[in-house]
Amino acid sequence: MSEVAMITLTESDLGKEQMFCGHSPTYRRGYDAKREWLRARLSEGMRYTLLRVNGYNAGLIEYLPGEYAWRGVDAKGYLFIHCFWVKGQNRRHGYGRMLLDACLKDAADTNGVAVVVSKAHWLPTPKVFLLKPRLAGLSG
Repeated sequence: MSEVAMITLTESDLGKEQMFCGHSPTYRRGYDAKREWLRARLSEGMRYTLLRVNGYNAGLIEYLPGEYAWRGVDAKGYLFIHCFWVKGQNRRHGYGRMLLDACLKDAADTNGVAVVVSKAHWLPTPKVFLLKPRLAGLSG
């Protein structure tokens, strides 16, 4: 049986917990820049939640109040998902649903959740958010 944990990073965690992004020497500058970017976003209400399976990062969701979204969206009053990913071998175990449910719970006092999707790489695909029976009735 797998040990599954969700960890929402705080500013004090940024030097202790390994984020999902690359941590090898090759990507060290990018990793450090992401950590500093995230530190500033946490003060804006960003949530960065890691999903760990058996001690390893298996996925993440990153979202914040829509008025702070850095993509070209008008999402004031919504939570905006910047990044949502479950690593290949961890897909189809309900882990994405766990991460999305955490976001939906945080969105209870907002207008909802906004996200930019694409069938291309680096953005979630539309199918992740469509045809989910548990989401029925949540859309306006």
